[in-house]
Amino acid sequence: MVRVLAGLAISAAGLWWAFRSTDWPAVGAAMQGANPWLLALSATLLLAALPVRGHRWGLFLRPFKRVPVRMTSEATVIGYFGNNVLPLRMGEIVRAYFLGKRAGLGISKVIGTIILERVLDMLTVVLLLLLAPLVAYIPPELSGSAKIAGAMGLLLAVLTWWASNTGNVNWVPEKLRAVAENVRSGFASIRRRETVVPMFAGTAIIWAFYLASFYAALAAMGLQLSPAETYSLFVATTVVVAIPAAPGFIGTYHAMVIFMLVNVMGNELGQAQAAAVMLHAIGFLPYTLIGATLYFRSHIRLRAVMSQAAQEQDTR
Repeated sequence: MVRVLAGLAISAAGLWWAFRSTDWPAVGAAMQGANPWLLALSATLLLAALPVRGHRWGLFLRPFKRVPVRMTSEATVIGYFGNNVLPLRMGEIVRAYFLGKRAGLGISKVIGTIILERVLDMLTVVLLLLLAPLVAYIPPELSGSAKIAGAMGLLLAVLTWWASNTGNVNWVPEKLRAVAENVRSGFASIRRRETVVPMFAGTAIIWAFYLASFYAALAAMGLQLSPAETYSLFVATTVVVAIPAAPGFIGTYHAMVIFMLVNVMGNELGQAQAAAVMLHAIGFLPYTLIGATLYFRSHIRLRAVMSQAAQEQDTR
C-alpha cells in the first residue's frame, strides 16, 4: 500500500509541475495542427513491435514448450493493459497467468522468462543511456544517470551470466530459492546457441520500432527536432518510466517530456504540453484498448490470478 500511495503522490506531483501553467490556446492549436497520418503511423509502428516481442518471448519459452507467436503477443498486450490500469506492474502477473493457462505451463516458469525479457530491455536502456553523451546533449540534471546506468548494466550482466550458466541454486536462502530457480529456468534459453542471435536481433528490432514511432509522433506535432535531440528525448522518457508512479506512468512521463522540450531544447510551453499528452496517449491508448478487449474475452479474473500465483508459490 505504501508503494501504491507513493507512486500516486509522485504522479500527482509530476502532473502539477507539467501543467501548473498551461497555455490552453497554444495547447489546443498544437492539438488541432497535429498530422493525423503521422499519428496513425506512430501508433502502427508501436503495434508492429508486438509480434516481434511475441516471437522473442517464444524463444525464451523454448526450453519448456513451443508457444505460437499469436499467443505470446496476446499475452504481452494483456500485460500492457494490466500495467496501465493496475498498481505495482501487476500486468506481468496477469500475462503470466494468461499464457500459463493457454499454453499449459505453470505461472512460475512463465515468470522466469518474463524476468529475462525485462533484464534484456533494461540492458538495452542502459546501453541507450551510455551512448547518449556520445550522440546527443544530456542536461546536467540527467548526466549522473549514465554512471548509475553503467553500474546497473554491470550488475545485470553478472546476474545474466550467473542465471544462464549456474545449475545449482541451493546456496540461495530457502525463502528465495523458488524465485531463483524460476529465474534460472527462464534464462535457460540463453544457453541455446540457435536462439541467442534471434533473441538479440529481435531486441534491436523492437527498440528500432519504438524509436521510429517516437520520431513519427514528434513530427506529427510539428516539432522540428534534430536527430540528436530526438534521441536524447527518447532516452529521457525511457528512463523516467523506471520511477515509481501511478499506472501508465501518468505525470512522470508528461513532466519529463515538457522538461526536455522546454528547459533543454527551448520549445514553446503549449506545444510541449500538447506533445506530452499526445506522446503518452499513443503509447497508452492502443495497448490499453486492445489489451482490455483480449482480457475480458479471455474471462481472466484478477482474484483467480492472485490465487493461482499464491498456490504455485506454496507448492514450490
